[in-house]
Amino acid sequence: KDFRYENEVRNKAVYQDHVMASIMQIEDYAKLDMEFAQAKEKVYVLAGIEEVDLWALFTEKEPGIYNASLRAKTKDVRQIAARYDGGGHVCAAGIKGLSLKQVHEIIELLIEAAK
Repeated sequence: KDFRYENEVRNKAVYQDHVMASIMQIEDYAKLDMEFAQAKEKVYVLAGIEEVDLWALFTEKEPGIYNASLRAKTKDVRQIAARYDGGGHVCAAGIKGLSLKQVHEIIELLIEAAK
């Protein structure tokens, strides 16, 4: 189930201006009998791509509510997380309780940060 879900994360990933992001819904991991805690940890599957400097996994925890895992090679994603009451390290941060609108705002902030 891990292999299949990791492929689903990659298949849903969108790339723009050195940023890759994937937005996963409850049904994406539930259909594989996977729990939210397992699904949200899969941000690493978007790593290791030469053209990607920042990447993010947004996982729906309950209907309409997402948690974010933000990662970067060298850029500061912690400052983006802090704007949404999140935190973490410079190149690895997280945010809880986001709306889908906020998810799209964060993706735009990541694209700006990549420039």
